[in-house]
Amino acid sequence: MIKAGRTLVGIGMAAIALALPAGAAATDCALPGSMDSSMNPIPLIDVTGHIPQSLNGDYVQIPFDVPADVTAIQIRYAYDQPGATSNDPGICGSGPNTLDMGVYQPQQAGETYWTQADSRGWSGSAVKNIAISEDGFNSDSAYNASRKAFFPGYTTRAYQPGPMPQGRWALELGAGWIDPGVAAAGIQYHVQVSYSTDSSWSAHPPTDAPYDGSVVENPAAGWYAGDLHVHGEMEPGNATRTQTFNVGFGAPPTGGGLDFITQVDHNNDITRDDLGTYQSLYPGKLIIPGVEETTYHGHFMNSGSGSLADFHTDPIYALSNPTSDPDVDPVADKVRDAVPPSQFFGDIQDAGGYTEINHPTIFQSAPSVCRGCFWDYTDAETDFSKVNAVEIQNGPEGIAGGVAPNPFTVPAIAYYEHALDSGARIAAVGGSGDHQGGGATGPTDTPGGSPATMVHASALSEAAVVDAIENAHTYVKLFGVSSPTIDLTAAVPGSQAAKIGDTASGPSAGFTATVSGASATGRTGSFALVELKDGAPIATVPFSGDGVTDSFSATGNGRYALEVTRTDGAYAFIEDYSSPIWFISNKVKLLSPKLNAQKGTGAVRAKVPGPGKLVLSGKDAKKGKLTAKKAGTVTMPVKLTKSAAKSLDRKGKLTLKLKIAYTPTGGTTATKSTKLTLREK
Repeated sequence: MIKAGRTLVGIGMAAIALALPAGAAATDCALPGSMDSSMNPIPLIDVTGHIPQSLNGDYVQIPFDVPADVTAIQIRYAYDQPGATSNDPGICGSGPNTLDMGVYQPQQAGETYWTQADSRGWSGSAVKNIAISEDGFNSDSAYNASRKAFFPGYTTRAYQPGPMPQGRWALELGAGWIDPGVAAAGIQYHVQVSYSTDSSWSAHPPTDAPYDGSVVENPAAGWYAGDLHVHGEMEPGNATRTQTFNVGFGAPPTGGGLDFITQVDHNNDITRDDLGTYQSLYPGKLIIPGVEETTYHGHFMNSGSGSLADFHTDPIYALSNPTSDPDVDPVADKVRDAVPPSQFFGDIQDAGGYTEINHPTIFQSAPSVCRGCFWDYTDAETDFSKVNAVEIQNGPEGIAGGVAPNPFTVPAIAYYEHALDSGARIAAVGGSGDHQGGGATGPTDTPGGSPATMVHASALSEAAVVDAIENAHTYVKLFGVSSPTIDLTAAVPGSQAAKIGDTASGPSAGFTATVSGASATGRTGSFALVELKDGAPIATVPFSGDGVTDSFSATGNGRYALEVTRTDGAYAFIEDYSSPIWFISNKVKLLSPKLNAQKGTGAVRAKVPGPGKLVLSGKDAKKGKLTAKKAGTVTMPVKLTKSAAKSLDRKGKLTLKLKIAYTPTGGTTATKSTKLTLREK
């Protein structure tokens, strides 16, 4: 057992006493279930404590020592709900407050606290009686019979089965929500960790095949339909992956009609170890594993990286004296300060994955409804240059039986456009957030494939889909594959046509927008194609029937995108929304030069359409360089070579043949030629 007074290795940070407030007692909530009969009757730890409201959103790690030859551990925990109508065991842990849980095995060398490299899983607040063992998971049928139950002899979903190394482990409590209205003094908790050496916990080792990221389901390039936000049963209580994949990959109208699914769970990547079994069940369909990294100020996606990025943006504390004695105040050392999400974004990208901000504006007015769901980080903490995608639609666009639009869609699109205003290249994406395999619907949960993210990929493979998202080759069908199909191309003189997500650079650009398949939606109302520049409408083209084709010209530098709307009675719905084509003009206009006959000097003047670099060159001129910070007129002095200067002195006149090369930021180079005659009196 852990002895009182033991102190973890510190790193010079603050400590906080997690003492109970005056007059308070440890929680009366009963621990759920009972200790399994195979467990040693003496727990490794049995801890009561208090988390003050000041630590709302923070994490507390509670260490415990696992001896040799252990085959399983059982963890049970409970916490009270101040403000509830009663405090009987039946409601403990089910009120407005949320205390999440994760588990870590012994630390890696050099660590001063438990990190994601040590993770054995994270279950949030879904289950409060769990097992981690050498055994794998129980069958889908047994799981479905009681999705949050404790199953003797099997590891609880959300946790990694396998060897149980001897050493110092830790469980972690995440203060997901301590409601300031009813729990101003904080909440009390009770945690018990037991262990077993019984062989019954090693009789069913995992046998499933691991995920194979090299699989190519279709080698052809083209548009593929996917759902980038689908959950599995590694969050206990969810539908099984078989149920969810059957819905997402199934044929419309009952299925999502998808080509690929990104399967994610909150703060764990356990599915990578057995997803290969599911890959073989859906030939021609692609499954990409990922993680929804859930912080208490916003959720973000980590997909395609093959690694478990950190999600602890808030401070981490570690108890130095876990004890069951209510007269001993546990002390928590702060072992790590807050970290901005941008740091974790960089880790994901460095590992080859893409980053995505999920449902950025959902439930902003009611944070207790969806803990940490909306994006509450500043732009500086976020750093949009490290963001690959923003989820403009989560769940269905049509709610209340499809008669009203989702209230979170328009503000999410506004946030996406705000992110693009930073100059970052970011893809518009959507995800269903499906937890129940189509068994439940609502603003935050809908069957897989509603919405659908269309990606233009070089093949149907993990690498190609990740690359397509990183390059913003996407648009969103907000009602799923039944939404109209759209396309946007930009033609630039002398260049290959640009598609959605590309940069078109040249003196001008002509855009062609197309919509098709509107008549097949089966939905009533009036359709319109909306052409956007920098997120604002520049033209609206109503249409009837199957679709429309329209052409328009670039009106200067900016990002050009499409939206398809449908108005039905009093409501306006969005059917499609695209990532942009970025147009960068390289059209340079040369103005009259500046000449000084008294000094025999001159300068070239040019009007540029935006920021970029200019290079002046010529046979008798020294190379000149200049950086334009914005659109406007720039002046580049002409400096002569020594021989040219002598010629001017001798003859009093010199005609130069000059070239001006302008490279707009992010665009292609354009060159202008001119003559400049210098005179000297």
